[in-house]
Amino acid sequence: MKIDLVKLQKKGKSKESFSFRYQPETRAVSIPNVEIYGEVEVEGEVELITRNEAIVDYTVRYTLKGSCSRCGDDATKIVEEAVVEKFYEEGYAPSGEEDAYLYKNGVIDLAKSVDDIISLSMPMQIICKEDCLGLCSSCGCNLNKEKCNCEK
Repeated sequence: MKIDLVKLQKKGKSKESFSFRYQPETRAVSIPNVEIYGEVEVEGEVELITRNEAIVDYTVRYTLKGSCSRCGDDATKIVEEAVVEKFYEEGYAPSGEEDAYLYKNGVIDLAKSVDDIISLSMPMQIICKEDCLGLCSSCGCNLNKEKCNCEK
């Protein structure tokens, strides 16, 4: 997921669209019994603002599959997050921007930024459907499939 700003400049451009597919590490998912299904899609536009600064406006899209956090049935959730990030050539980040994303030799590597977005956009849970009733807290039956006979 690298964007070569030197090639961009050689083409006489300051702006260019891009699209990548990315397979993140499995530890990127913090929800038990859930994983990223397939690849993460990254697409957007990079714009060279100055010789040492670029803005990357992009969208990260991925699908989570696993067990519903309420009832345990299969669940799928599509997550899409739009992001605008500034990247600075190494050694040129302004003071106060110690946590800024840096690039060197005219090449932006989006991997760290995309990993950060995945972590920040990760939901706390996924559910099989909006009106999932979950499990009975007494007998454990799936309330989406059967009515329990517990005294409540």
